[in-house]
Amino acid sequence: MSQWVDYPLFSPTLGTKSSKSRGKGKHASRDENKRTVRLRLLPNGSQERKLRRIADAVAKLWNGLNYARLVQFRELGRVDFEGYGA
Repeated sequence: MSQWVDYPLFSPTLGTKSSKSRGKGKHASRDENKRTVRLRLLPNGSQERKLRRIADAVAKLWNGLNYARLVQFRELGRVDFEGYGA
C-alpha cells in the first residue's frame, strides 16, 4: 500500500509568446522565442503557511541585497553588480 503525499495542486495556463519584444534591437531573435507560463497554486492550509514563510524569507533577502546596493551606490556613486569589490 502506497502512502499518499499531499502536493499542492496547480492549474497551468499554457504558454503564450511574449509580447515584450517585437523583433527589434540587438537581442530580437533570442527574445522572440520566450514563452510565459502562469501557474495557479491551490495549496492546503499548512502548505500555504510554508509557502508564505518561504516568500517572506525571499523578500527579506531581496530587500537586504537592495539595501546593500543602495549603501554602495551612496558611498561609491555606482553599484558593483558582480560583487567583486569596488
